[in-house]
Amino acid sequence: MSQKSSPSVSSSASALASTPIFQTNLSATVRPFSKHAGFLLSEFVVIQASSSPVAQEAVKKALLTGIYSLIDLCGEFGRNAVLAGLDAQNGGGGARMVCKELVSGWEQSSYRHFE
Repeated sequence: MSQKSSPSVSSSASALASTPIFQTNLSATVRPFSKHAGFLLSEFVVIQASSSPVAQEAVKKALLTGIYSLIDLCGEFGRNAVLAGLDAQNGGGGARMVCKELVSGWEQSSYRHFE
């Protein structure tokens, strides 16, 4: 039996993704999660600024996709709230710098979807 994928499968998948029902369900899933994205991002930043950050480059690279998605979900208001929380929690310092570096990397990446 052939392993080739049917063209109708990929075209039907793209047709499904463009339907209003699918897009509504996606936004219904994203919106509640976006409320928590800032807290998850803040925790990662604090870990990276601590004395024992994620040091293995392969692990950091694998995590960046998810971190960039969290930054994307936060929006500008959420990113500013994370920075303000880091200032209040740690006096800024290294955590603020780590956060700004992550946001800068996100701005240069192709992960920007919700802005």
